[in-house]
Amino acid sequence: MTTHKGLIFGCMLRISFFIIALVHLFLMACHHPSSKNTSVFFGGEIINPLSNQVILYQGEFPVDTLILNNQNMFASRYDTINSGTYQLDLLVDAQDIILEPGDSLWIRVNTQGIRESVYFSGLGAAKNNFISDMILKVDQEANQTDYSMTGMQFTHHIDSLLAIKKEEWMEMNNLNQLSPFAQKVTQAAYIYSYSNRRERYALLRGTKFSENDSLFYDYRKYLLYGDTDLTFFHPYISYLLDYISELALSEDILFSQTLFSTPFSMKRLDVLESHIFDENLKNYLARIIAFEELMRNPESESHQSFLDKFKQVNSSKFYLDEVLGLVEDLDFMSSGQNLPEVLLQDVNDNIISSESLFKGQPTVIYFWTQTSVSFFNTQLERLQELQSEFPNYRFVGISIEPFNDLMHQMLENIDVSIEDHFAFVDFKKASRDWVIRIWNKSILVDANGKIIEGFGNFVGSDFKKILSENQRN
Repeated sequence: MTTHKGLIFGCMLRISFFIIALVHLFLMACHHPSSKNTSVFFGGEIINPLSNQVILYQGEFPVDTLILNNQNMFASRYDTINSGTYQLDLLVDAQDIILEPGDSLWIRVNTQGIRESVYFSGLGAAKNNFISDMILKVDQEANQTDYSMTGMQFTHHIDSLLAIKKEEWMEMNNLNQLSPFAQKVTQAAYIYSYSNRRERYALLRGTKFSENDSLFYDYRKYLLYGDTDLTFFHPYISYLLDYISELALSEDILFSQTLFSTPFSMKRLDVLESHIFDENLKNYLARIIAFEELMRNPESESHQSFLDKFKQVNSSKFYLDEVLGLVEDLDFMSSGQNLPEVLLQDVNDNIISSESLFKGQPTVIYFWTQTSVSFFNTQLERLQELQSEFPNYRFVGISIEPFNDLMHQMLENIDVSIEDHFAFVDFKKASRDWVIRIWNKSILVDANGKIIEGFGNFVGSDFKKILSENQRN
C-alpha cells in the first residue's frame, strides 16, 4: 500500500518537474532577442503513454529518444537545432511539430485522442497550436464533404473554407512575431490540406470535367512543388502524393480500379521523376510510394521490376536499404515460412515466446489497440462471428501496446477468453518482423506455426474464404 509520505514525495516530484519546466520557459521568454539564443528546450507530458519513451523524428530520421519519468514527462535541450518540421512518434500516431532556434516548447497530449487533446505552451506554442487546430478542422470538415458536387460547386465550397482559415491565420500572425519559416509552414497547414481535398475530389470523381469545370486546377499554379522547408510536413507530402496519383491516372480508368496495381505504382514513379526535382523531396516521396506498393502487393512476383524503377528514381542509400529490408521482411512472412519469433506479454505479465501460441491447432492472430475503443469493439464483434463459424481455429488477439491497468480493465469486461489475449513487448521490432502496417491485418498459421496467410484482413470479406478453404484442407 502506498504511504502518505510516498504520495507526498510523488506530488513533490511532479510539482518540482513542473517548476523546473516553467522556470525554464520563463527564463527563455525573458531572454532578450538580441542575444540570439540558438538552443531549444522541448518537454512534455504524455497522458496514457503506450511506452516508456517517445521518439522525435525528422522524416524517417530519429533525432532523439525521450525517456518518460515516473510522472510520464520528458524534457530535453538542444544547443543547436535547425529550423524544421519534426514528428513526435507516440507509437500509434505521430504529431507534427515546428522547432526553431530559441523555442522553449511544452507539449501535453493524451494518446486516447491525440489530435483532439494535443496542446502546446511556451515560446513556439502559437504556431504549433495553430497547425494542430487547422489540421483537425480540415479533417472534420472532410467527413462532411459532398463529392457529388460539380467541379465549380466544389471549388466555391473549398474557396469559402480557405478564406475563413486565411482570416484565422492573419489574426494569429498579427498576435505573434513569427519567423518567415514559421509563417510559411503555418500557412501550408491549411493551404495544402485544402489543395489535397481538391486532388482527392479529382481522383474519386475521375478526371473527366465538363467545360464549366475547366478552371478546376487553377489552384495548382499558386503552389510549390519543390519546397525543401516542407519536405517532412504531413499536409504537404499528402498533397504531393495525391497530385502525383492524379497525374498518373489515365482518363479512361477509375482510381479505385488501378489503386493496387504495380503498373500504376510505376507510373507514379515516372510522374514523380518528371515533376519533382528537389533530390531529398523526390527520394522521400519515392520511398513512400515504394512502401505502399510493397505492402499492397506483399507476395507480388513483379517486385523486381518495381524495384528496378525505384532504384532509377531514388538516389538515397538510406531509403534503398529501408525498402530492400522491407522486401526481405515480406519474404519471411510469405506462405510456408515459419512465423518469426517475437516476445509477448500474457495477461499475468509473464514474458513468453510467440512460438508458444501454437498448440497443435491452426491459429488466427489479429491485433488491437487500447487507443481506439471503437476499433477494439469492431475486432471483438468480428472475433465472435468467426469463432462461431470456424471452431477448429484458435483466435489470438495481440495488443500493440504493453498491458497496463486500463487494458486489464478492458479485458475483464469482454465476453471472450482473456487467456487468448497477449501484448507486444517491443512493438517496433514486432511490427517490423511481422510487417504490421495496418491494425486490420491478420495472420493465419498452421498447427506447427508455419504461415498460411501472412497478410489477411481480419474484417475483410475474403478472410472468411481463406479460413474456409484451409479448414477443408
